Amino acid sequence: MKEESLLKGDVPSCEGDASAEAPHRDHPACGQVSIRRLFLAAAWASPPPAVIALAGRAEAPVWEGAAALARRVNQEPLFHHFVASRFPNAPLRPETMLDLENQSRFHAFRWEEIRDTAHAVLDALGSRSICPVLLKGISQAGERYDPPRLRPMRDVDLLVKPADVDSAQE
Repeated sequence: MKEESLLKGDVPSCEGDASAEAPHRDHPACGQVSIRRLFLAAAWASPPPAVIALAGRAEAPVWEGAAALARRVNQEPLFHHFVASRFPNAPLRPETMLDLENQSRFHAFRWEEIRDTAHAVLDALGSRSICPVLLKGISQAGERYDPPRLRPMRDVDLLVKPADVDSAQE
């Protein structure tokens, strides 16, 4: 099955798939789901029904693996939100769920610090008539993540005109 297929919400059928020499993986009609596919499902604001159905059939090792992947790539808030809002009875160990909750709280506090710092920097630059462009995470946080604290960040990336660099650094 092509990687894009499930990401677009297509639900292929197991029947007549002659390309499979081994049991299907990541195949909604067969009830199989990989760790990566479950993790990716958490990234959608509104996952397609086929993805929700597939995630609902995932077994404990897949849920634990997806949680470990979320930890490895610093996306605990997003995965925790997915689990808590859509699968509160997901087969996760209590310590895994507690870790996801704790990391989500940490990132929520961190988001508030970054947001406040970004506002202060933008105000300071604005007072010098410098209009920076917000790049990467902070520019997408409110648009692609609801609530924005689901987007873990460590810094704020700004772009200023070359002529404004010296003034911006002061």
